[in-house]
Amino acid sequence: RQLNKPVHMSAKRRDDAPAQRKARGHRNAKNADMKLTVKNKDPRSKSNGAASPDGEGREVDLKAMESSRVSLLDVAKEIAQKRAHTRTTRLVYTATRGTNDGIEEFHGDWFKKNSKIHDVTGLATLISGTMFLHIVEAPTKILLGLLKDLIVAEEKKLTMKNVKIMAFTEEVSRIYRTWTCESVAMDPDDAGDVEILTLSWGICKDMLKMGIDAKAATPTKAMFQKYLPSTQKLVKVSSSNDLCTPSEYLKIFHSTVDFTMDSEKHWPAMDLVAF
Repeated sequence: RQLNKPVHMSAKRRDDAPAQRKARGHRNAKNADMKLTVKNKDPRSKSNGAASPDGEGREVDLKAMESSRVSLLDVAKEIAQKRAHTRTTRLVYTATRGTNDGIEEFHGDWFKKNSKIHDVTGLATLISGTMFLHIVEAPTKILLGLLKDLIVAEEKKLTMKNVKIMAFTEEVSRIYRTWTCESVAMDPDDAGDVEILTLSWGICKDMLKMGIDAKAATPTKAMFQKYLPSTQKLVKVSSSNDLCTPSEYLKIFHSTVDFTMDSEKHWPAMDLVAF
């Protein structure tokens, strides 16, 4: 029954309503200035919450506080700068020796050209004189340039053929500390009926294990015999169509996407929205 009783505002409260609205408007306008008044603490007082006797205050600019706030993007940039010398991009590929000699010289010249400016580490091996396997760690733009150079070396210089990309990974920890090119003789080993992707990943994993075991030094001959694949395995990987060539990789992952929608093939153009 009490809830159903009408509520009557007294004349005094009705008269105070404009004043209250004016006070609220004053507070909103004051908040729009983005400034906050804080009473100064009295340094002579033992209480942390004691205000100064004169009652004076200082203004705090909230916009300045907001601009000085550290964002998540700032933290991410700082971490990226600290990890710049340890984080890198890794490329693993294999190729068959071409009709012309010079596959080792090609990679040696590439290393001399790029190592003067950037950190380039890894291992290039010519296995049994026929198959080439290269794991290299460098900035992404340097490795993309290497893929373009591989296309020229395969199509024009004929120093290699059947180049296949086994792995291209960004933002990884650097495993190798040096770069070297070696010629190694390996015992024959049948590749078996293993799928190409499984075989390719197994080779990449062994190359990473060799870099970890070598630590900061160049891998030894014993490590070569332990971790490097046989020519039969590399021939199977290099002759497969399941892996990308350098030109295919660049076209898929580093080129402008060009597509045509079905609606663009009709004339007159169809309405986007049917009313």
